[in-house]
Amino acid sequence: MGSIAGWEHIVAEKRALRDKALKPYIVDDLGQRTPRVHSAHLRTYFDDKSAMDITDIDNIRGLLERLRTKVYTAEQVIKAYIQR
Repeated sequence: MGSIAGWEHIVAEKRALRDKALKPYIVDDLGQRTPRVHSAHLRTYFDDKSAMDITDIDNIRGLLERLRTKVYTAEQVIKAYIQR
């Protein structure tokens, strides 16, 4: 079996690789962020009426019909869901 020192060296290398890979994603401004909104309605509400109408469509057939008849474009639908 390998020595403990060799094992510790491998662990140290792996941790360094992990830390380097995660560094761009680590945040340090948690105390400066706006408070979390616990109400689903408040968390997902926005003022864009068209986007709200799109995301309120509750069945795929209705959405597909609106896309087919060019009431909405695919780009509008995608942006509305991203915004929501």
